[in-house]
Amino acid sequence: MERIFKIAFGVVLAALMLVTVGLVIWAAVQGFKINDEVPTNPEVLKEMYPQFFTAVNTLLHWCYALIALSVISIVLGFVWNLVEKPKALIMVGVVTAVAAPILGVSYFLASKHAGMFVLGSDGGIFKGSEVIISETCLFATYAVAGLLLVSVVASTVYSVIRKYI
Repeated sequence: MERIFKIAFGVVLAALMLVTVGLVIWAAVQGFKINDEVPTNPEVLKEMYPQFFTAVNTLLHWCYALIALSVISIVLGFVWNLVEKPKALIMVGVVTAVAAPILGVSYFLASKHAGMFVLGSDGGIFKGSEVIISETCLFATYAVAGLLLVSVVASTVYSVIRKYI
């Protein structure tokens, strides 16, 4: 039964990855259709390049869907893990202790950019909390990617030192 879940999980992750890659390629193609001289007025930009707004809006909604799926899977994984191994509550504390500062700093940095705006596909302007949520997720992703790189380098150095010393 556990093997079936692992296979299904791998298939779902592969499908999500393929959809993400397809959307990114599609949005990049839409972006390449824009000339070098892009107007700064949102109304003029909307009239000249409506495909740009559609691409941005689609990518934002897909990112929100992936974030929601991530949160749901984290909660379900947490509950499943607690049922299987009650001592895993210690690991939850460790993960919370690591994630809370990353999200806190990400939110702090994002709140400084709250005055910035992102254009929507309908020509609307996203302000305030919408921009803060998006930027918090972006900053947290950057931080986790940086920590991942540091972790890979540190584990490689540790393995080499342990092997030869």
